[in-house]
Amino acid sequence: MLCGLPPFYSKDREKLYKNIKYSDPRVDFPFLSDTARDLLMKLLDKDPARRLGSSARDAQDIKEHPWFDCINWDAINEKKIPPPYKPQLDVPTDTKHFTQEFTGMKLSPQDVESLKDSSVNAGDAGWNGFSYVNNEAGNMEM
Repeated sequence: MLCGLPPFYSKDREKLYKNIKYSDPRVDFPFLSDTARDLLMKLLDKDPARRLGSSARDAQDIKEHPWFDCINWDAINEKKIPPPYKPQLDVPTDTKHFTQEFTGMKLSPQDVESLKDSSVNAGDAGWNGFSYVNNEAGNMEM
């Protein structure tokens, strides 16, 4: 997250799972501020009912955490702040910024069917709540 390593990190997969289930996240790095530590601990609370962002207020609780005090959420929402990084794309479907490990994966027959279903039913309930529209990409066909 903020540290360069996952909070429950272990090279041993079984130990990693045990760390996630039973250990407190490691946030004792000297470069973390108290507010950063508090944010991480609240986001990683094992009890989903107490976890920051899990209440009826959803992301608003996260946005109001002191670590984000310097963020103008309205300006971001209104797209008045330019993104810190905008990748250069050669074509709208350019995948050069993704590792070959992912772009080279073979699709299963279920994946192919799922893509067919979503392209035919692009306006169905599966996309309710999504508001992003990429005006630069234009219309792309699958």
